[in-house]
Amino acid sequence: MQPEFARTTQTLPALAIRAAPRRRPSLGLTPLIDVVFILLLFFMLATSFGQWRFIEIIGSDAEASPGATSSKGRTLLISLRAEQVLVSGRAMRADDLAAALRAVGRGRYKIEHVILDVGDSVALQRLIDTLETIRAADLPTPTLRNPAPSGD
Repeated sequence: MQPEFARTTQTLPALAIRAAPRRRPSLGLTPLIDVVFILLLFFMLATSFGQWRFIEIIGSDAEASPGATSSKGRTLLISLRAEQVLVSGRAMRADDLAAALRAVGRGRYKIEHVILDVGDSVALQRLIDTLETIRAADLPTPTLRNPAPSGD
């Protein structure tokens, strides 16, 4: 009969042959956080936080609406040029336009039509600012037209 000690030494080499159970590699959170951060930056840069505003204008098309501005009522002509603004033929600075249009809107005669005559070299932002000034003065929706070529 073999002693207890001898039996355990014989079984030890068999235990050493067994492979240790493999752990699954854990998924790191660093790449996931990077992807979320990149998506956050993309959507922040792609999103506009500005307020959308619409400016209503009427295009002048003589064939589509003959006599659209020929009905009775007062007409205000605003000529927008690169250097100046003309309101019913009177030259004024762009800064004084808002006060002049408010005075016209409060006048004793009701303005029925506003015609905005835009020169060729007028910047788009200046046109938009003028349209907003007309809207703020509670005047009717302007009819937009380009001037006739000057022939220069």
